[in-house]
Amino acid sequence: MDPSNVTIILPALNEEAAIGTILASLRSSLPESEIIVIDDGSIDHTAQVAREHDVTVISHSYQRGYGAALKTGIRASTKECILCCDADGQHRIDDALSIIEHFENHDLIVGARTSESHAPLLRRPGKFILSKFANTLSGARIP
Repeated sequence: MDPSNVTIILPALNEEAAIGTILASLRSSLPESEIIVIDDGSIDHTAQVAREHDVTVISHSYQRGYGAALKTGIRASTKECILCCDADGQHRIDDALSIIEHFENHDLIVGARTSESHAPLLRRPGKFILSKFANTLSGARIP
């Protein structure tokens, strides 16, 4: 997929410390992609830092939630394909590039971190239980 046909949406809440690095990396790796940051009512300088990186910034006047931020970004997108990433740096740029490579052959791509994602030990039992619950509800194994 031609990266110029891709919008990258980053919902952000109080990510002043991380967002500059993320946007610089995205802009360097995908200079022709549309990047939209949705500042979901941050009380820090998230929006100001984002504006320094040649991206579109849309600010919610109050915290509306992650889903509302995604909807705002999707509505603002002008490109054929959309990639949603968190603005705190938990997603690797290499993974985003890999997903974009597969856009042409798939209508929907869902990324999932595996146990190799180095989840803290205290969170692993909860993740295991939620995974089993989701598998039971769906009637299928969700990797």
